[in-house]
Amino acid sequence: MWRYRQHLLRITHMHLCGRLLNEWLVNMYCRMEDERLGLLRRAQAQRISKRADLCEALANETSVPGTSASLPSSGAGSPRHLRRLRMDSLELARRKGPPTFFITLACNPYWPEITATLHPGQTAADRPDIVARVFHARLEKMMAHLKRELWRTQICHPGD
Repeated sequence: MWRYRQHLLRITHMHLCGRLLNEWLVNMYCRMEDERLGLLRRAQAQRISKRADLCEALANETSVPGTSASLPSSGAGSPRHLRRLRMDSLELARRKGPPTFFITLACNPYWPEITATLHPGQTAADRPDIVARVFHARLEKMMAHLKRELWRTQICHPGD
């Protein structure tokens, strides 16, 4: 199924669908996330049921296994993941000192790299793949420039 999706994205007529492509991409992302969360939920339910059997044998109580599920710290956006990122940031500040600069980069849909690849009648909102690719390329270019110009100082961010 994954290969089929990748094949469909390589075909140019998919990119001519405009907002329908965006809707399809969001639906496919939601399906993949739902599948991933279902896998986590099933694995956690199995662990809880084994633990529940043990607790039931010890306390003679009935429990309903799998009624709640918590996301692991590897799940992006989960409370555990955000806590881990916050702790990493605080640890970086403790070891390296408080940050001197806080730099952000915004994406402009009228960048020449984006407008040159759009078909006539398309907008940047119709091609989120191009916008993301150009943004990440510019981000890498900015990080390389900062590292080259500020080679004496250490550049670090919590994602590393």
